[in-house]
Amino acid sequence: MQRISAIVSAGLWLLAMPSPVTAEEGAGPPLIILVRHAEPAAGPGDDPGLSPAGRQRAQALAAALRDIGATAILTSTLRRTRETAQPLADALGISATAIDNGALEAHIAALAAAVSRQRGAVVVVGHSNTVPQLIATLSGPQLSELCDVHDRMFVLTMVGGSRHFVRSRYGAAEADPGPNCP
Repeated sequence: MQRISAIVSAGLWLLAMPSPVTAEEGAGPPLIILVRHAEPAAGPGDDPGLSPAGRQRAQALAAALRDIGATAILTSTLRRTRETAQPLADALGISATAIDNGALEAHIAALAAAVSRQRGAVVVVGHSNTVPQLIATLSGPQLSELCDVHDRMFVLTMVGGSRHFVRSRYGAAEADPGPNCP
């Protein structure tokens, strides 16, 4: 929890810093936090809700991010992303916006466009394949698809006209799946 607090504090400090890049130049938000949805429930179907562990992780996300002053939360249309975002949305008193899950490239483009229209801190709850692609699209590093873990948090900040990237974790720690997992 101390690691998350430090990242959030750094993000808030960066939000307060004047940046030479203005909104008219299309810089996008100064702080973008991206997470994969929390643990889904087992069972049939392709749109499961969250498991009990997933609901706990969603609460941990809300606890970690409730003070960052997020002005937007973006999710996919799938239930597990919306349920992951809901406790944070409730804590912030805002509604999460679901972006259509059409073809992967179109979904990433729609997410990137929605993020870049924001001017405050943005939280994106995505999937193992969409989070790394969106990070790269938003001028972050190229990451491989996320392994079967749900505790990863990725932070992009805008400082001095360029994006900076931080990788972290939140909620209950999961076993490290190895060096090939971002």
